[in-house]
Amino acid sequence: MSKVFTADATESTVSISSLYQRRDSIEFYQSIYKPMGYTTQQFERTIDYYVNNLDLLDQLLDKVINELLLNETKLNAELTDYRRRQSEEKDNNLWNGKKFWFLPRDGKQETIDFRIKLKGFGEYVVSADVKVWPDDGSNTCGMSAWFEYDNPSGHPARTAEKHVFYTQDSVFTNYSLSIACVDTSATYLAGSLMYHYPKKGIREKHAEVRNIVVNYYPLPHTYHIERSSPINDSIFNKLKHSLPLSAKEKGLKGK
Repeated sequence: MSKVFTADATESTVSISSLYQRRDSIEFYQSIYKPMGYTTQQFERTIDYYVNNLDLLDQLLDKVINELLLNETKLNAELTDYRRRQSEEKDNNLWNGKKFWFLPRDGKQETIDFRIKLKGFGEYVVSADVKVWPDDGSNTCGMSAWFEYDNPSGHPARTAEKHVFYTQDSVFTNYSLSIACVDTSATYLAGSLMYHYPKKGIREKHAEVRNIVVNYYPLPHTYHIERSSPINDSIFNKLKHSLPLSAKEKGLKGK
């Protein structure tokens, strides 16, 4: 019954009621009582029984109210925790560039490149709400990221790129890309939020990017690789590129 009351309150909200305005209320409750083994007839007879026995209905409602209060306490705790985590992620946001992009207004071929100083080895998660229209002229657009690091030879050096591609459906979707830094000589996280494959001719992008966040999650101190000398540079690069880019997805073996 507590689930029935919760469903009834949910259905009465403006944003939900329009979805169920043409459905019978009993049909709305089916997803609650059927998994418990009750038929529609049994559910209706039970409601009628309590309506005709008000003393028993009062006792039942006391139990329902207690159950709802417990659920409210639990949900409030979850909401508080969610808001705390959202606040922490906002405070931890390493993105210091423009917060909102609309293409082509902000650039017909803009790739929204970034280069961010690393805070240390660990997991870096790049995320953004992105909407790409079907008429976007990019050739397979998406998000890309990699690490740049000090190279004893003096030539620019970077890890392999990691990509997440967008769907051109005119709908805002939150995309995220996680990449793990296990090289103590790495200095920057770099990439693009509107990466695209090379394409001949003029291409005009039609997309919107907002809520850009770059979060850093430190890994235990043992999860890293140190460059020992310039002589081992090629071996080091082979080993580094063979490591998984995401500690969350595959895990990393310590030194």
